[in-house]
Amino acid sequence: MSTPDLQPTLVGPNVIVRPVAPSDWQGMFAAAADPEIWTHHPARDRYMEPVFRRFFEAALASSSALSIIDRRTGAIIGSSRYHGHDPEIGEIEIGWTFLARRWWGGACNAEVKRLMLDHAFSFVDTVVFWVGESNWRSQRAMEKIGGARRSGVFERSVDGSLRRNVVFEISKDRYRSPIAAVDGQLTGDIEPEFERYVRFAERLADAARAQSLPHFREGAAIDAKPGLRFDPVTDADRNAERAIRNLIAATFPAHGIIGEEFGSERSEAEWRWVVDPIDGTRAFICGAPTWTTLIALERRERPVIGVIDQPFTDERWIGCGGRTIYRRAGLQRSCRTSRVAAPKDARISTTDPRWTAYFAPEEAAAFGELCEKARLARFGFDAHGYGLLALGEIDLIVEAGLKHYDYAALIPVIEGAGGVVTGWRGEAVGGGRARIVAAASRDLHAAAVEGLSAVD
Repeated sequence: MSTPDLQPTLVGPNVIVRPVAPSDWQGMFAAAADPEIWTHHPARDRYMEPVFRRFFEAALASSSALSIIDRRTGAIIGSSRYHGHDPEIGEIEIGWTFLARRWWGGACNAEVKRLMLDHAFSFVDTVVFWVGESNWRSQRAMEKIGGARRSGVFERSVDGSLRRNVVFEISKDRYRSPIAAVDGQLTGDIEPEFERYVRFAERLADAARAQSLPHFREGAAIDAKPGLRFDPVTDADRNAERAIRNLIAATFPAHGIIGEEFGSERSEAEWRWVVDPIDGTRAFICGAPTWTTLIALERRERPVIGVIDQPFTDERWIGCGGRTIYRRAGLQRSCRTSRVAAPKDARISTTDPRWTAYFAPEEAAAFGELCEKARLARFGFDAHGYGLLALGEIDLIVEAGLKHYDYAALIPVIEGAGGVVTGWRGEAVGGGRARIVAAASRDLHAAAVEGLSAVD
């Protein structure tokens, strides 16, 4: 059996994880010299230079330590390492991890976990994490990613002092289950045929993030598409779709593609990907984090996988097999709609209620009547609103004028959370100018359709 590489170079959309080097000292200490990072850590004084110097020298001596690099700036933003590889029982530890606070709660933390776990499970069956007994924040994070706590409390020397720890483990079988953690438990009952497609859809979303996020709130140049109404497009839209198309062509060359920016290829294929690289470009150019990347996989023209991804807030919804999960910053849980049944109790939304925007005049009037019956109305969420509906935060969304790439990804997400999505007459969603009703419950959907179905 070959010796595993404990200092790999791992590349993700936002970070590079590579072997630590002596020249990393200045950058790594700059990232670590913040007392807040270590508040809940057993070594609370590690922000001090002499203490961190010992940590850094131990990292160099370990031959398994890694530096975490922000791809955009090239700056060192943290460190982690593998430890205690035991080939006989197929186990290794991931630990000694920290990130500068600027990168807490975003895509980087989840990405580092995913990269290191993916690599570890290429040569072990179990990964363990030692967490300080009083570090409740890290313990909750471990539970959310599917870690199972082992019984007992374990002592370990940290900077010369014995510290009490609890140990969590993640097995390869649980980690590899499709649509990873749901309410902290890993599930795996979608068809095996779809498992690889779910993971590939996430790769597409990651690739799009790497192209769109660097342009957000950075004064992206704006072009206007031909037409009477202002319809903006940016390099972020185009580059994100190119990245998605290139990955599909390289991995599934027989699959079809329908995209907003570059049209259709092999649209008659049994399997086809439907892509809106930035849904909500108007929000994007206004600096509002309601834009999303929408990715759907259709089989025989029926959407079977849907992804709604918001890179800036690091939110992702994945719908497949009658289930939807929500992931943010490495934490994930199942989605259920609110189940609100009556319009009077509903929170209703649409992207823009004006008849000069997406609604025709009679459509705007029908939507206005529905709003008058609702508990409250909020506007301007774009596709992010459908993710909120899946989470139970919005109850009813009514739209008109949607294209195929606007709605395909939404259907598996809403239906997987227990919601209902149809046209305004209760028909299957389709066509080049689709009208959609997405509701938290069948009763609420029926009440909405009753009023909307009269519109020609």
